[in-house]
Amino acid sequence: MPNAPTAGLANVTPVTPGTPVNALDIALVGGYVFNPLNAPGNLLVDPTGPASTAANGTTMALPPGQPFYAIPDSTMYVSVASTFPSHQFVAVQWTLTP
Repeated sequence: MPNAPTAGLANVTPVTPGTPVNALDIALVGGYVFNPLNAPGNLLVDPTGPASTAANGTTMALPPGQPFYAIPDSTMYVSVASTFPSHQFVAVQWTLTP
């Protein structure tokens, strides 16, 4: 049975632009990352490893106002990055009850 939703692992990217940070934990029942409407630009999201600074094969550009929904039961962290310093975002996750 899932727990109540909790905050993700982070809600802001590092001060140094382009540095990835893990936003959601592994083995989730569910979760999402949301790039707010007032964000300075795209949030880069990668469900397979460290997010890069440009959209590519696994890193996706998440425009302001858009969500990314986590893959349930993934064995990878969801990583985010931004070309802007201290880019704020929302991360919410549901994990399994031990």
